[in-house]
Amino acid sequence: MPNFAYKALDVTGATISGNISASTKLEAEQTVQKNRLRLISIEQQEALADKLLAFTNKVSLKDRAMFARQMATMISAGVPIVQSLLIIEKQITNKKFQEALHEMVRDVEGGHSFSDALGRQDKIFDRIFISLVKAGESSGQLDLILLAMADRLENDTNFQARVKGAMAYPAVILVVMVIMGAYVTVKIIPQLMPLFEGSGTSLPISTKFLIWLSDVLTHQWYFVILALIAFAFAVRALIKTAAGQMAYAKFMIRGPIIGSLMQGAAMTSFLKTFSLLIKSGVPIVDAIKLTAESVGNKVYQQSLLGTVAKLERGIPLSGPLSQDKDFPVLVSQMILVGEQTGKMDEVLNTLGKFYAEQTDTKVKAFASLIEPVIIVIMGAGVVFLLFSILGPIFAATQNMGS
Repeated sequence: MPNFAYKALDVTGATISGNISASTKLEAEQTVQKNRLRLISIEQQEALADKLLAFTNKVSLKDRAMFARQMATMISAGVPIVQSLLIIEKQITNKKFQEALHEMVRDVEGGHSFSDALGRQDKIFDRIFISLVKAGESSGQLDLILLAMADRLENDTNFQARVKGAMAYPAVILVVMVIMGAYVTVKIIPQLMPLFEGSGTSLPISTKFLIWLSDVLTHQWYFVILALIAFAFAVRALIKTAAGQMAYAKFMIRGPIIGSLMQGAAMTSFLKTFSLLIKSGVPIVDAIKLTAESVGNKVYQQSLLGTVAKLERGIPLSGPLSQDKDFPVLVSQMILVGEQTGKMDEVLNTLGKFYAEQTDTKVKAFASLIEPVIIVIMGAGVVFLLFSILGPIFAATQNMGS
């Protein structure tokens, strides 16, 4: 039976924490409340096997997009929410998603709204999804908002697939080159050592480097593995720090080649998400906070959150964005047009489509550019090996013959 860790307030107002076993999260909540405790938070404690299973059953953007589209279709056709959830639950194969939908059915049947049921599954649905559904329930346009949400998620899925496709070819070539280089260094170089030593040939620096590398990989391989593990942990620890996250975020939008691509992707996400939230009736301050969470870059996240105080004082959004060097001038100017015309959502959506098309073009250009670059790198690697191995072999053979 699953174990749940909870925090709650007792009758005196003191905060207490504990663990409880229950079949479901809802049952655990009810048990805590029966003990005259006011629940603050409750989370399921997962074992290692459960965590591995959750990783393999991860709910993807594609799964969420399909869920939003199916829900929109059935709601527009007049199918009740509970029945819609039950139909989708029977269709999907992801166990984690099935369990979430099963709990959502129970929550809705217990009197909770659809958005509240989604909020209880915050490990699957982000705050933007939940806020949009809540806005759709208030405005009576839940089906239209779910359709727009499905479009957004599908666009994100397609963009990620294009980026991964562009990076797959160079990644495979790089792995093959590393494997071939390691094989030559570990297997071929040691077999040639007697020839080099017996001939008394003067070896070039590149060959000496390969001999040294061969000795390290052959006799001190455990140090190499430990060094790689230490390096990986150091990088991971650095990225987790605030300074490391900010440095990484700045490189991603300001770095050569990739900077322009990632800036376009961030602007596309910002504009489309913000447009959808504004169109759904979410207040602009809340929309900015939610968009900042989803923009995917620490630099833009801080910039957007920095506008909140100014917006609360009545300063238009275009003002602080026009002073931010990381936001393109076009974005701040078009937001100003939206503020002046009262058609902010339409302007943002149009600009978002522009950046999406521009970014897609850059991804295709990057994919076509990377092939000749990889060919040049492979050629340089082959020339290095030929110069480092065949040249000394030829010289050694001549010395032994003379």
